[in-house]
Amino acid sequence: MRVILSLVVMKGWKVRQIDVNNVFLNGDLSEDVYMIQPEGFVSKEGYICKLNNALYGLKQVPREWYDKLKSCLTTWKFINSKADTSLFFKHDIRGMIIVLIYVDDILLTGPDLAFLKDFNTKLNKIFALKNLGLLAYFLDVQVCYTTHEFNIVQLPTPILWCDNQSVEELARNPILHYKSKHIELDVHYIRDKVLRNELDVRYIPTEEQVDDVLTKPLSFLNFNYFRSKLNVISRPLSLRGDVKEAHTCNYYFANGIIKRGS
Repeated sequence: MRVILSLVVMKGWKVRQIDVNNVFLNGDLSEDVYMIQPEGFVSKEGYICKLNNALYGLKQVPREWYDKLKSCLTTWKFINSKADTSLFFKHDIRGMIIVLIYVDDILLTGPDLAFLKDFNTKLNKIFALKNLGLLAYFLDVQVCYTTHEFNIVQLPTPILWCDNQSVEELARNPILHYKSKHIELDVHYIRDKVLRNELDVRYIPTEEQVDDVLTKPLSFLNFNYFRSKLNVISRPLSLRGDVKEAHTCNYYFANGIIKRGS
């Protein structure tokens, strides 16, 4: 990717970014795959289902999606780089177009902006795409544009601490586990961020999960331990009391509202 961005800077090209909707549902299965009838959708007892298309949760899904996209691009006379299988390029009388793929993110660049738009339109007739415009963020890189150039900024990857090792593994695994098949696709925001290297999910033992002090009932020792981690300390005791409280008491005594010794 950095080589491509260096070329873009040298040539003054624009980089457009597109996103493929429901990317893993686009793959065509090259082998027979069967599944039990999902709960709530049983048509006939004792029968199983044969899948006609790829489905989230299959280990073959990433490969099938890549193969279908690769087949599409090579049919259009694109050449797949031998050094990087995610890189495709094409050179004809209209100029050059470079396609860089990362799961469901695709970058397009070349000297002819109209050529890029035509390719985008052509690809959108086969796959449902979302046009994200000029490149702004990709993996751990942010692109900032100025009048005559753009700058590349390396972004630090934020860390999400989690006290559940199963959740950590699930977030890192690009293939859904069968036990998570009923999770709605729209809630896989964290997984997408991890796959794009925009988020790092790490395990932390429960006894070190500091935010529990804000959400859970804790023992006195655990509460004080987590509170110290947040640099929160107890207010020191004062024999004199608050200044405001002292003035209030003097007012009550002076006006006979309360009597001393009562």
